[in-house]
Amino acid sequence: AQLIYSMEHMVRLFYEGLTGETLCPPDENSSWKKNDYYGEGVTDNDLQYLEFLTNEYHLNPKPKLILIVEGNGEEEQFPRLSKKLFGYSFSKLGIEVVNIRGVAGFTGRKGLDQYGALEKFIDYYHNRQTIVFIVLDNEGRAENIKNKLINAPSKYYPNRFVTKSEYIHLWEKKTIEFENFSSEEIAYAMSKISTGEYVFTPVDIDNCQQQLKKKAADHLSRLYKEKTGYDLSKPELLKVLSDIIIENGENEFDNNGVPLRPISKLIHRIIKLASMNHQPTCFDTWKKNQGSGYLGDIKE
Repeated sequence: AQLIYSMEHMVRLFYEGLTGETLCPPDENSSWKKNDYYGEGVTDNDLQYLEFLTNEYHLNPKPKLILIVEGNGEEEQFPRLSKKLFGYSFSKLGIEVVNIRGVAGFTGRKGLDQYGALEKFIDYYHNRQTIVFIVLDNEGRAENIKNKLINAPSKYYPNRFVTKSEYIHLWEKKTIEFENFSSEEIAYAMSKISTGEYVFTPVDIDNCQQQLKKKAADHLSRLYKEKTGYDLSKPELLKVLSDIIIENGENEFDNNGVPLRPISKLIHRIIKLASMNHQPTCFDTWKKNQGSGYLGDIKE
């Protein structure tokens, strides 16, 4: 592409040398000024000008989407599932994974640090048109904090809210394991990583799910500790469960190619959001995007 631009420029220079007449570059005229396209004052701000310029040529290395997860397992397996199931690399799509290491990193301590830091983080990146997408277990105050975030007005663009409800995903069945895998699959995975210490059964896992409905706790880890005497490695468990998805990849989609499991549907949605998040190349486009409802619902 750069060679083509250079060739066009060379032809204009040849023409000027032959005729003495200077031709304007394509899409420009004699009265055209850079600020007419980029926005008034943009070219005087080197950082802002460079931002729009690198966006125009698809050279800006900043992420198009930041995916916030709460554990090492999700941090490792989400990119892996994207590559194995859909053939897309997170890095090439411009997706950066941020691990907050536990749902408390999202909610903060009640009565002390609420969710203010996270709100500022999302608001800042949405102002830069990088989508912040959050995936969490539905524990503690997560749902309450989600509702506060989607109703918080943006400090950078007051006509919209900080984020959208669809950008904060909480698993309906409380945890990623119960939401996406059968009791048989979870029992198989826990038995495999126990290396013969205990053979878990689907009934064991069903009991954990029933206990979770009564009391929010990590019942799988408690069960594993009781039966084996060792702590359960959640990243290793999610890896084995992800292996099940990958090894049976042809059965993970319906006849129309639509993913069947919630985790696969979610990753496909994240891929689509990142790939469609075209970065603004001028101030006018940035302003239209901010007011479009794409980054946060518009205030009535």
